[in-house]
Amino acid sequence: WTADGLLQDRWGMDVYNETFRVITTANPWNSHPILTTFTFDGSADVRKLAELTITLPRPERLTSTRFDGNRAYAVTFEQRDPLITLDLTDPANPKQAGVLDVPGWSDHIEPRGDRLIALGHDQDPVTGHWGLQVSLFDVSDIKNPILLQRVPFDSGAGFISGERDDFQKVFKVLDALGLIMVPFRSYDYNFSTPYGGWYKDGVQLIDFTRDTLVKRGFAESKGLVTRALSLEDHVL
Repeated sequence: WTADGLLQDRWGMDVYNETFRVITTANPWNSHPILTTFTFDGSADVRKLAELTITLPRPERLTSTRFDGNRAYAVTFEQRDPLITLDLTDPANPKQAGVLDVPGWSDHIEPRGDRLIALGHDQDPVTGHWGLQVSLFDVSDIKNPILLQRVPFDSGAGFISGERDDFQKVFKVLDALGLIMVPFRSYDYNFSTPYGGWYKDGVQLIDFTRDTLVKRGFAESKGLVTRALSLEDHVL
């Protein structure tokens, strides 16, 4: 059996309760994503269960996906983008449950029960630059996801280092500390300078609870930071 389209990254596939689930796109830049489910009993017995075309307002590029038990989440790319919730309780009959239209897009999603913590980009209404941000979603009602809070980084146009498959290593959600750490690089434009601006490197620190996000601060570095971790009261 095959699944139509292309797999974007490792987050687009998952195994749960002897069911293999995968989200693909026929065209990586302009298409409706496809969810396909398979059942298996060893490598010799793999059977396709179902295929669901995810309905979007218009064909778009998929920016992030994440499976979590009987659920899946997907976000597509535009200046305003839907967070799509998928109900996989019955693998043979998956359903598109809800859609939340939010500004910007998500690059990586970390499920936390009935909450999602997402790293993404949003456009600054003043400068027009696409800066990094962290969003907190309430998905307790799968049919009605809610954006609880969004916190922008202390930066201009920003990006994180690494491949999409490694985003979990960069976007560190430390539950025991109630702390999010994200190493990143940004470019602050200033056209009055000879080079038109300058790079800013460091680690963004954000405190989180079940319902809130609060910026703790920015640990600046003299050079690109690719990973961050905690050691007692220190950030390495």
